[in-house]
Amino acid sequence: DGLAHAAKKAKCPLAINRVGSMIGLFFVKEEGQSVGNFEQATACDGEAYRVFFHEMLDNGVYLAPSPFEALFVSLAHSDEAVDKTIDAAHKAFAAVTKMRGAKKPAK
Repeated sequence: DGLAHAAKKAKCPLAINRVGSMIGLFFVKEEGQSVGNFEQATACDGEAYRVFFHEMLDNGVYLAPSPFEALFVSLAHSDEAVDKTIDAAHKAFAAVTKMRGAKKPAK
């Protein structure tokens, strides 16, 4: 729920798929969109994932570099590690929202 809350707070539309301890993050175009197949996954915003990945890395959280790979959470992750990840995600989602806003044409 921490990642979903961080994305929502940053107004960054995100679909989170989870099976057990595997999590997939998909930067969708609109809030509420789901990702359930290859076509939907490849239609997601790869540039947003790139920004998110690098911002997380800059904040000491190492994720898979591809948006098509899963995150894994386990009992080996302490509460402090989870909190650090969520704190970094707040910054990373904000950076994605800023990037997306900069790409919109002026009205």
